[in-house]
Amino acid sequence: MTHFRTSTFLRIAKKRLAMISPEPDELGIITPDEKHGHVIIHFDIDCFYAQVEIVRNPTLVDKPVGVQQRTLVVTSNYIARERGIYKCMPVIDALNACPELVLINGEDVAPYREYAEKITSLLREYSDRVEKLGFDENFVDVTEYVSQNSDSLTAKEIQGRIFQEKNYEDIQKCECGCDQLLIKGATLAKTIRERIYKEIGLTTCAGVSWNKLVSKLLSPMHKPNNQTIMFPSQLDSLMYFISDLKKIPGIGRSTLDKLSSIGVTTIAELQLCNLTDLDRIFDRATALRLLKLSYGIDDSSVKFFEKNKSIGVEDSIKPITAFSQCKEKLKIVLKRVSKLLIEDGRVPTSLKVSIRYKNNSGDTVRDSRQTAITSALFRGNVANICLPEVEENILKKSLELTKKMTQPLKHIFITLFGISFGKLIEKKVLGNSFFFPKNFERVVGESSCSQTSRISDEDPSDVYLDETVLSELPLDLKNEVLSSYRSPKSVKCQNEFETQDCPNNWDPEVYKSLPVDIREELALTSKRPAGETLVQKQQKRQKSILEFLYFCLG
Repeated sequence: MTHFRTSTFLRIAKKRLAMISPEPDELGIITPDEKHGHVIIHFDIDCFYAQVEIVRNPTLVDKPVGVQQRTLVVTSNYIARERGIYKCMPVIDALNACPELVLINGEDVAPYREYAEKITSLLREYSDRVEKLGFDENFVDVTEYVSQNSDSLTAKEIQGRIFQEKNYEDIQKCECGCDQLLIKGATLAKTIRERIYKEIGLTTCAGVSWNKLVSKLLSPMHKPNNQTIMFPSQLDSLMYFISDLKKIPGIGRSTLDKLSSIGVTTIAELQLCNLTDLDRIFDRATALRLLKLSYGIDDSSVKFFEKNKSIGVEDSIKPITAFSQCKEKLKIVLKRVSKLLIEDGRVPTSLKVSIRYKNNSGDTVRDSRQTAITSALFRGNVANICLPEVEENILKKSLELTKKMTQPLKHIFITLFGISFGKLIEKKVLGNSFFFPKNFERVVGESSCSQTSRISDEDPSDVYLDETVLSELPLDLKNEVLSSYRSPKSVKCQNEFETQDCPNNWDPEVYKSLPVDIREELALTSKRPAGETLVQKQQKRQKSILEFLYFCLG
């Protein structure tokens, strides 16, 4: 009854203050997209790092466990939390509060990344719309799956908890009929959570609603290992219950400071805010977005799953006070990011270095510089980043970028290094070459009777040529490559080699049984000009730009 009165009070207050702040639909805040026909689930893994460590070492299951990075306990299991351990607690304070705390070094995030990928892969079985938030959180739009599997998701009772511990019979039903869709979504959420536990070993919380904002606000309400569902008629009560603006995703420190400057510190105060006042500190689009969020309205869609646009690692370090010390620290960071890059498999074409340092005024600031790198550096395989010459090349570029950032400084004082690779490209070509398409024939004469020696029947616009490699070639070599690409020479088909090019001193049947490239070599050798030795012929062929590129890139 208390919540009903609160919700009613808010609606009355907003009506009375309509001259100051109109209803959201009068402002055009509620868009046609803000409908209740979606089912969006927010999954949040309980104490993720700590759980992963316990799964990897089951003997820890009944012990207080904390994961340490540098001098902080970045997370802990619930046993440790009951004994006073909290997020980002200094290690010294944590051990004083809980002497039996088992601390595990979590600075190598590779195991956490691995488990996060397992979870994402499982979620993608239910939807292509899986949006990752760090390692331990995912939005999943399961609207299509729920609609297509409606019968199998029917349950006798609502799975998980209902916001405010309401009985469903007492909740005002939505006119659009979305309630039943959400109930089926809750059934699916429980099924997915059970699978994550059974197949990966991790417990999960979830929030089930019709938009991303509400689902994320709901998921932590009944931690650990539970889920919460809410219906549209409860939205006013949810926003009043949340109250704190800091809990709304998308409202950060800078925005909070600006709102505080006009006396707005709670969600209710933002709802009653005058648009004219907001326009003084925000542009109109931002003002309307903030008002939408205050009413629990979020028309943003769950993004389609996509790989990370960049792969990087940052490492806080003891202060560096001389440029000569930078290389060794960069090398350590590069080793860590190289593992992640190899696991991903894509080849980068940009390199970025980030540092945190004290400027000439004594303030701690961050800066970064980036540069293009050629995919040919990796010789077609990103695993080659571990080769000494490749690593040295990248370190050299990293030092150059660092030098640009530190050059204006009177004194060097660096406390963080970061290296990231971006503009990642998939392998789209045969073998290790980055010039040619998958069906590009590496040896002239291996093609079929299509009368092309290099390019397939596909549209030339679909053929992949690495522009970064081309741009680094001398002009004459680049022109030769492009000429070979655009005007492929015709070659004889396989049958012609079988019937016409057999050397006079060879048995035709034996010649026919040889591989095509061997037959071609024999045929060309037998026709070389008088006085030209086989060695001379081979030396001449080695000068071919295509053979040179195959050698370098393969």
